[in-house]
Amino acid sequence: MLFNSTIFILGFLPLTLLGFWGLSKLRLTQGVMIWLLVSSLFFYSYWNIFSPAGQGKTIEYIFLIILSVVINYSIGVEISRSKKSSRRAKILLILGTILNLSVIVYYKYANFFLDFINSLFYTNYQLDNLILPLGISFYTFTQIAYLVDAYRGELKKEKYNLPTYGLFILFFPQLIAGSILRHDELIPQLRSFKNKIFSSKNLSLGLIFFTIGLSKKLIIADTLSPWVATIFNNTSSLTFIDSWVGAISYTLQLYFDFSGYSDMAIGLGF
Repeated sequence: MLFNSTIFILGFLPLTLLGFWGLSKLRLTQGVMIWLLVSSLFFYSYWNIFSPAGQGKTIEYIFLIILSVVINYSIGVEISRSKKSSRRAKILLILGTILNLSVIVYYKYANFFLDFINSLFYTNYQLDNLILPLGISFYTFTQIAYLVDAYRGELKKEKYNLPTYGLFILFFPQLIAGSILRHDELIPQLRSFKNKIFSSKNLSLGLIFFTIGLSKKLIIADTLSPWVATIFNNTSSLTFIDSWVGAISYTLQLYFDFSGYSDMAIGLGF
């Protein structure tokens, strides 16, 4: 589900906000956290559920991200219980890091290595329908950073439960496009009750940022996209001027695409 999609703007976001404010009004703080966690999981799984390209992968990818959260949370707890920078903590950190990186290597490079082996030994090994999970790099490196903080002893004073940690990793405004967050930046905001109270000021600021970002995405980036595609699909006949126009247009498209998405994510944070 993309921030600029109709289903997100007219469906997911209003329902999520209504549930958020409703539970907040009842002062069900833990209920708010769980509501956002469930909403974020639905946001993540939407592409797999409703997109023809993603159907059949829902259980695998949802299971993968949930398993990743549970395992990293458990490793973080065990590291925190160990003495700071102790041998046990170091071993747990190394194992956790290797485990996280192994998942990325598998999904990103398994087919590359198989192609290399096939070309070298004239074999025909294949992995059918191996699609890179959405946001895997962001949520994986965020969790590695969390384990490093645990190793440094920064979590000994913190008592994060699993739902809180899960929301820290899965919070939908940053789930599929980053950035890589630190626990002490986001979790205090998620825990703060004042951030759960309806505020017309915050709503207005959020709408302003979201609208600016949406405009960058739809009006500028998406307008440049067909033009850029046409230029790059006809590279053999490009003139010097065409090449420079294509390069500059592509640069602007990327900038306003990422800038717009970032502004929308900031708006959602209000």
